[in-house]
Amino acid sequence: MAIRKLHDDDKVQKSLGLRGQAPWLVNESGIYALVMRSNKSDARDFQRWVTKEVLPSIRRNGGYMTPEVAQQAIDDPNAKSRAGIAEPEC
Repeated sequence: MAIRKLHDDDKVQKSLGLRGQAPWLVNESGIYALVMRSNKSDARDFQRWVTKEVLPSIRRNGGYMTPEVAQQAIDDPNAKSRAGIAEPEC
């Protein structure tokens, strides 16, 4: 079972009042870890997007924005501050 390979802080087994069952609850980090291990085609598409677009953008720019949000930031100089994006200090 894939859940066994997750870090302990990414999962917890809780009794939710279900008869004899205590399902595993997985946090956001654990979900990403499971998806990154998966061989399903939808998961592979997500893996590719994260490793090809999101992570390189974070490394280069300090963050990731969808093209629509990036265009808003270009068109509206106040969009960055409303989105909580700080200007780099010189």
